[in-house]
Amino acid sequence: MNESRRAVLKSLGTGMALGSIVTAGSGSVAANSNRSNGTGASVSDLRLFSEAAVGNSHEVVTQGRYAYVATGSGMAVVDWRNPGRPEVVASLDASDPAGGILDVKVEGDLALLSSNGGPGITLVDVSDPANPEEITFFDLGHDVHNGFLLDGHAYLTVNESVDNVFSEARTAIVDVSDPSSPSKVGEYRLGDHFPKFAASGVAPCHDIYVQDDLLYQAYWDAGCVVQT
Repeated sequence: MNESRRAVLKSLGTGMALGSIVTAGSGSVAANSNRSNGTGASVSDLRLFSEAAVGNSHEVVTQGRYAYVATGSGMAVVDWRNPGRPEVVASLDASDPAGGILDVKVEGDLALLSSNGGPGITLVDVSDPANPEEITFFDLGHDVHNGFLLDGHAYLTVNESVDNVFSEARTAIVDVSDPSSPSKVGEYRLGDHFPKFAASGVAPCHDIYVQDDLLYQAYWDAGCVVQT
């Protein structure tokens, strides 16, 4: 792999707010009602259907009729049972030392909150989405920007930093099949294979995805690293 430096991504995109659900008609889709469809004509295929106000929202995932929103201090739950009148049915502030929660993932009855301003993850029981209950905080020692839940395991981006310079980036795998007693079962360190990138300070593990027994890791300047 060529370790020539690429342009650094400056923004983590944490300013997004949960605003609305929109419906699109058939044909071209335009986010701006004045956008041309290529023929010179104006198209307006998207319309505001409904909305639910959630302050300080950073990330949203859905499961069933519920949307789970990372709110910095914890999460909010929105019930879309009536699509025309969505309702915020719950909010939860994670206990210390959690903080800077920018990401939420849900699988079954378990929600995972990643602390970008704290040293680990918070696990939450969402068996009753309207009454989420914190189960435990699992300390990984460093910031966790994003996570992924699959088959009782949490896949996490873990970054050490000093004065906003990333000194070590890695992925941690935590067994959360018993969420009251999670345990780390695996780890991949970028520096083990790409030491120059790891030492550059511009290759944090920003996001992660698991599919078909492959672990995809986005490492900024180091690109996408895939593990089996």
